[in-house]
Amino acid sequence: MVTAKPQRRYEFLAHTADIGIRVRARSLKGLFTNAAFALFDISTVLGRVRPARSLRIELTALDIEELLQGWLGRLLSEWTLNGLLLSNFQLLSIKKGLNNKIHLTARVWGEVFDKTRHKIKKEIKAVTFHDLKVTKKKEGFEASVVFDV
Repeated sequence: MVTAKPQRRYEFLAHTADIGIRVRARSLKGLFTNAAFALFDISTVLGRVRPARSLRIELTALDIEELLQGWLGRLLSEWTLNGLLLSNFQLLSIKKGLNNKIHLTARVWGEVFDKTRHKIKKEIKAVTFHDLKVTKKKEGFEASVVFDV
């Protein structure tokens, strides 16, 4: 029996001051899920974050790069404004809507930061548009993202 080699969720890219990552997935939903995973995996120890609270997220953007930046920015704002660490991500849909805008609907889970259980590894200040790119590849999708730290 041959087992498919698991695909890594993300890898680091060389960057002078900030943190750059490359994310890959077979589907666009998977790409957005893996990018969200990377954001919080870089920030905290994800194994300690319980899916105690659920949140529905809806976003609309002009193109896929703007949607990815908006998605990650929205998730980061849950952490910076509300102290919510996120650990589970389910992309319900990514589709074109009115005026060719792209609409995302997702559900995310996490819990409020507890200093007795959670550790912050790296403080991410923002999700930038610098070098942000989403590409369709033969084997799926690939994105590069730079986080301001």
